[in-house]
Amino acid sequence: MKTLVKLFVVILIVHGSTAGFVSNGLSALKNASETVKSSVSGKIESLANATSNISASILLKALHITENGILNLNNLIQGLSLPGSNLKDIVSSLNISVSDDGEVDLKDIFQNVNLSSVNIPDVLSLLNVTISNGVLDFSNLIKNIASHASLSDFVSALTVQTTEDGQLDFTGLALKYIGEVLTYSVTTEDGYILEIYRIPGKGKPVVISHGLMCTADDFIIRGETSLVYKLAQEGFDVWIITYRGSKYSRKHIELNPDTDKKAFFNYSMDDMGKKDLKAVIDLVLSTTGADSLSLIGHSEGTSAAFILFSSIAEYADVIDLFIALSPVADLSDSGLALTATIRLGPAINKILLAFGVEELLGFDSLERRLFQFLCSQGKIGYELCYNGIFGALSGYDPDQLNLEFFHTLLGHYPAGTSRKNLIHYVQVGNNNRFAQFDYGSKNDEYYGSEIPPLYDLSKVTCRVSMYMSRNDQIVGLKAAANVRDQLPNVVGYHIVEYDPFSHTDFTYAENAHEQVYEQIISELYGNSD
Repeated sequence: MKTLVKLFVVILIVHGSTAGFVSNGLSALKNASETVKSSVSGKIESLANATSNISASILLKALHITENGILNLNNLIQGLSLPGSNLKDIVSSLNISVSDDGEVDLKDIFQNVNLSSVNIPDVLSLLNVTISNGVLDFSNLIKNIASHASLSDFVSALTVQTTEDGQLDFTGLALKYIGEVLTYSVTTEDGYILEIYRIPGKGKPVVISHGLMCTADDFIIRGETSLVYKLAQEGFDVWIITYRGSKYSRKHIELNPDTDKKAFFNYSMDDMGKKDLKAVIDLVLSTTGADSLSLIGHSEGTSAAFILFSSIAEYADVIDLFIALSPVADLSDSGLALTATIRLGPAINKILLAFGVEELLGFDSLERRLFQFLCSQGKIGYELCYNGIFGALSGYDPDQLNLEFFHTLLGHYPAGTSRKNLIHYVQVGNNNRFAQFDYGSKNDEYYGSEIPPLYDLSKVTCRVSMYMSRNDQIVGLKAAANVRDQLPNVVGYHIVEYDPFSHTDFTYAENAHEQVYEQIISELYGNSD
């Protein structure tokens, strides 16, 4: 059942609206059977009220669906910045008619389905779906499907299209492109065992810190244009983190992530900063004998650094330079898709808690396998997942992330995270506060105050160089400027010249080495402008 629930949550995020998604599904069933009565609308409204008081009508409007069930495809495409012609081709292949002005009548789609030979009550009965006074009980249906013995076998047997580099792990990629790699294990103060990679060099040590649901792989999957390769060619001693919960660091001295999920996945970016990054810095300094190091972080990797440096001052003192790529400490200027997802976060959290889901999109999970399968199905899979998910959430730049590389990426991403970690970011966005985890009524027990304490960026005293882009839909330029103005020692603030450059382009773009990495290397050498 948990697999289906997690798949459902992924769908909610893609749609950007819990109530909107359920509204469409219930509307379809209403038209398909006269037994679904007026209580459906009441259920929709109740669900809408649960999603942070967002009304169903507002959510439908955001999806460009009228109360009468009319979807304006043109407006939807324009709002999501999707290529209209490609999506229309897909719609056409599904035998869905679209008017000249882009309108699709969803009612007609469902009404035109040939149900003349189908006895709806009998079918629903076979599926163990209960209808009482027009209210549908899907719990039995979900349980029936989830308990089916062949479900996991079916998903596991799906063929995922990827590339040679998509099948290699970090060690394989490092050996292929650089020729050497060392692997270390470090145990955090709370028992998590992290796998750390090193490309040894004679230069000063540089630590690289990855983003949400990512791993060390992100910095090497571009091969000879990747950040790890470029730094290694320059002779730096390169160390790459893999944070707790990811595919390489899904280990603990006592806890089993498969049987002790609630305890193992009880972590957020706070722990990644104060414990994981802290342990890695200690490892690098003790192993190399160096007095200091430089740090490069992307996205969540910057959040972890801000948390550590603002909380334990001595760790900021050993950083020569902190290069922050799209630093995440303010989500007040995010794009529409992420903002909608953040608003839905509390409702998503309730769903996950109700079903005991603690790990999201774990690397070997069934839901990730299905996600990989759908996204790797040629051009259609690419259009669905890159245009509809990656591009919408992070910024649309298909010229820098083509179909072939997308298949490589699917071999490495997503690599899993915890429910708590995702909700921590939701709290940052909804409360507009870069603060510790909000435990609600238990805050006084944890912090001695009713609201969680802020991470004080004025205490991040190390030299910081920030890199931003105009097409970043996760960290907008206004939010980045807010962060810059709170940091006391900003020595560089760079906006990428290539306008379509997006949030994920800092690690995945074909031109990232030209747009960003050359400047990073210059700064590490102390020759920045």
